[in-house]
Amino acid sequence: MKKYILMGIAITSLLSSCDLDLYPYNVIESSQSFKTVSDAKNWANRLHSDLRGRVYGHYILSPDIQADQLNATSDYGNNYGSVHRWTDLTSDNYQIRDNWQGYYSALINVNTAIEGFATISPANANEEKELKEYVGMAHLVRVQ
Repeated sequence: MKKYILMGIAITSLLSSCDLDLYPYNVIESSQSFKTVSDAKNWANRLHSDLRGRVYGHYILSPDIQADQLNATSDYGNNYGSVHRWTDLTSDNYQIRDNWQGYYSALINVNTAIEGFATISPANANEEKELKEYVGMAHLVRVQ
């Protein structure tokens, strides 16, 4: 009986001593990603990338088709067929879903960046100027 109690205590102590507050090895926890102006530059690059990705391709084609700026011809091959016909405009239609998902994930990134930029303390006047540019750019990207 003592043997089982000792084994139970040993197993319990082994399980409770593990550090379970670990982060994935390929990401940076958000509280660690706003330390320097260089971090702000990395965030600004990502925001530029998000903006650039939303100004062409399916982000532009679906709204243009819905606004009758692009009309189907006899040889359109049913590309964006449901958008041309205004059928199946539901959340499971990737041409609609991906537009909304892309815009909202970019908005989350922008808001996170703006909040994080406020926590960065620039080391000198030059870094302060850079940080102000990144904050302004983030506000611009948010309205796009």
